Order: sequence, then structure tokens, then C-alpha cells
Amino acid sequence: MAWPSRRTSVCTNASKAALIHLTRQLALELSPKVRVNAMAAGVVRTKPAEALWKEHEQAVSSATALGRIGEPADIASAVAFLVSDAESWITGETMVIDGGQLLGDALPFRAATDVPHG
Repeated sequence: MAWPSRRTSVCTNASKAALIHLTRQLALELSPKVRVNAMAAGVVRTKPAEALWKEHEQAVSSATALGRIGEPADIASAVAFLVSDAESWITGETMVIDGGQLLGDALPFRAATDVPHG
């Protein structure tokens, strides 16, 4: 599940919101034997997501707080955490894995920090 953005349609945002609430409800109904969590990935370098980054990779990377597009391994690491025993007290959550994309455009802040102080 990708996180809703300002550029997506009403139907897309409504369906993603429904998945978030379904995650919460299932976590409640299936507890304590089953933990239910969701992943909300940002722009990740995959074939299905190419339309989101391929033609403007540098711009997407620059606007992301962590300065890069996500890799499949970033998502895999988060999933590995969620299915591990280390995560035994998390349920009903939607984990956002987006390098800070949900925070907004990082470029103006990055430019401000690149100015030499002195």
C-alpha cells in the first residue's frame, strides 16, 4: 500500500484510507493471537513505480528528505522487522517507509543548510 498523496484521485485516497482502517479493525478483532500491520511505501525503485520517478529521478530524490528514491531492500527490511519477534508489541499500525517524502518538499530546507556559515 503506497501512502496517499495530493496527486492521487479521490477514489485512490479513499481506498487507501479504508485499508488503514481495515488494518486497525482486523488488529483489534484478531488480537491477541494475530498482529496486523500495514506498510505505506513511498516512491521505490521498482518496475511498477517507474512512472513516478524514471523521467525525473533527480528531482524526486532531491525533494525527498533522505535525498534518494527508496530501494526494494528498504521495504524488505521494514517487513522483516514487522514479522520478527522484535515487533511483538506492535499491532494495528501503518508503518510509513518513504525516506521522508510524506514530510513535503525537502529541497528548500536542503538549500538553506548548504549555505556556508561564517
